[in-house]
Amino acid sequence: MHEISSLEASVLQRLETTEYPTLDDALEQLNSQPQPCERQPGEPLDRYRWFQIYITLPPPRLYKRVAEIAGLSPNTRLIAKASSQWRWQERLAASDRPGNGFPALQREWRTQLLRETAYIARFTGLKDTTRALSGAAIGELDRDEARKHLGALIQYQRGLLPLLEPRRKENVAPKINERRLHGMVLDRRLVIVDKLLKMQYEAMFGPTEWEYDPIIDGPNRQSEEEPPEAKLWRQQPEESDQHFYCFRIFLSLMFFQSTAQVAKMTGIRRKSTLAPIAAKWNWQERAAAFDACHANDPLARVELQLHLLHDKAFEAHLRGLLDANRALEIAEIGSLDRPTARRFLSPLLRRQRSFLQSVWRQYEAIEGKSADEHRDLLLASLAEEKAIQMIREEEEDERKNGILNLIYPSSDNEE
Repeated sequence: MHEISSLEASVLQRLETTEYPTLDDALEQLNSQPQPCERQPGEPLDRYRWFQIYITLPPPRLYKRVAEIAGLSPNTRLIAKASSQWRWQERLAASDRPGNGFPALQREWRTQLLRETAYIARFTGLKDTTRALSGAAIGELDRDEARKHLGALIQYQRGLLPLLEPRRKENVAPKINERRLHGMVLDRRLVIVDKLLKMQYEAMFGPTEWEYDPIIDGPNRQSEEEPPEAKLWRQQPEESDQHFYCFRIFLSLMFFQSTAQVAKMTGIRRKSTLAPIAAKWNWQERAAAFDACHANDPLARVELQLHLLHDKAFEAHLRGLLDANRALEIAEIGSLDRPTARRFLSPLLRRQRSFLQSVWRQYEAIEGKSADEHRDLLLASLAEEKAIQMIREEEEDERKNGILNLIYPSSDNEE
């Protein structure tokens, strides 16, 4: 019999004691490694944003163009340094391999880049236009100046007023969403079954206090709680309202996410003003936590943008109405002489017509039922009918099964 050497024995012993990775271990390790287009471990968030901009560009991709889009100096060396440090060319080549889904990702990022550019244009445009109109002091015009610009003032007010009125929907046939109707039927069935159970229980044991009234409150569902990470992008203790407002603008950005861009949008002249504030309140870390939490929710940032735009639009809308109303009040339209009134006959008629249309829109919205309300009522009625039908069918099946068990008892019953 062959005697094994000490070297062979040590090798066999090592083979027996070594724990080899299983297939699950290999898959877990593979899935834990970030993809080339994803943010790499240790990669600063602003450098990753530059890489995302670089990915969206068509060939030839130039660092100068990335710097221009990111709001940096065209001659900066930061882009080239980040490209070398974080292997942009290598990651791009790996991403561009067939089957990696790179074209779809590039289209998505390009769309987001365009939308974010439009968002910045709207935000900055509202701010600049509002500031310019405030500087024009429309509400402080004297009567002659107000009458001189009467046509423009009426058109301005006429454009602002309809923004508050509901749009009339004509000849809109209610369309039933079958998936939504099915969900409503299941919800309504649960409500009715809960009510029947409560009535049966009270018939047997007397009145009782339930945690909720299923007919009034509906199914007793727990609302989803926010993840613990959400505290990071909420206002921090001792963080001022102004600093948190700037951070919300920073958070609403993606490709243009920088303190310099926030300074532009908030009207801060010195771009370096926000840098120490961002460092103090950990803007990049909080933004990274927001991205990680909403990785599968692309609308989260869009919703934040809409909230900020809505606040800015409200300020502009309120100031515009106040200034236009004050200027038209000073113009004393009701006391215009005949030649002046005839000269402004066209804008006056449009103004009168807009007032009448807004009144009728409000009346229809309050007194009549809109198409959406009609559809909701129709869905609720159908859901009620189908839910009751579903419960009756379930009761009929249970009754038949009960009779069958009496005639043909199962093996369990025989025991």
